[in-house]
Amino acid sequence: MKLTIPNIIPQNLRGESVGVFEDFTFEIKEGNNSIMTPPIYISQLLDDGRDGNAQASFILEYEYLPDIHAIKLSSGNYTGEYANKVVIGADGEATEIVSKNKFANLNLKKLESPQISKVIYDISTQVIENAKEQGFLVLERNDISPLSDDELKNLMLVYRNGYCLELLDPDTQYESTDEIVPVTSVFGGNVIIIADNTTFYNVIGSTGDPCPNGSWIKFWADNGGNPNCGCIAKNTVGITCNNPLYGGHLVFDHSQMQPVYGSNKVVFIAPLCNAHNNSSNKNEMTAKYTTIGVWLNNYHK
Repeated sequence: MKLTIPNIIPQNLRGESVGVFEDFTFEIKEGNNSIMTPPIYISQLLDDGRDGNAQASFILEYEYLPDIHAIKLSSGNYTGEYANKVVIGADGEATEIVSKNKFANLNLKKLESPQISKVIYDISTQVIENAKEQGFLVLERNDISPLSDDELKNLMLVYRNGYCLELLDPDTQYESTDEIVPVTSVFGGNVIIIADNTTFYNVIGSTGDPCPNGSWIKFWADNGGNPNCGCIAKNTVGITCNNPLYGGHLVFDHSQMQPVYGSNKVVFIAPLCNAHNNSSNKNEMTAKYTTIGVWLNNYHK
């Protein structure tokens, strides 16, 4: 399998002009890997004011999991251990990893860190889109600032007519029929891998389960799913896939098809077409490809 890095680096990192260079395609290898694009020349001034040339490359960090055809890629905003980087060096020495505005020992004027950040963001975003278009299950690395237990307790969601309206605003007067629930009441905190040929069942009676953003398929996609892959269920006798695509409520155990309201990590969300998501479909279903499911907490609460 191959993946392409769009080699888009400004010719002048101060943003005055942008050059689009030849894309760099490489063979994907199993495990954690780093790939550096061939260096390209960028226009820049030396410390003494003379025009000079520097070289820049992009370093992509990724992890390929062949068993589930998944690839971990860093988002453009990720700043952790496996963050993507821009490499800048003077004339043939583009080997020093540079991030933000740390440009010591390069004999170059201080570069504008917002422009460097934009380069990283733009290329990282396009690599992720490229991988999704090729059918990879993309697991994005993102910076997450965890909230304390006390902070979580103070975050509440307001639901109106079964749809999430907004975070609770203490200064807003809500309608008497609005429901107010903890922000932790829906997402189960885990994304699970549903392997090819895994069996599962529809949840009976899931209609009316309040969705945090108004759409269960969007909720699933927002947590890493790829809707372009379509319905997860194989066609069975009497049931053929059709449109549209929904975020289906599913369980692995036939005995839990009518789960207790308020249960945690029993029900998960995965993509189902209209035919397979029908309440009359009580048959065992089988996954036709590998994807993710999203556990729910406080089901139907």
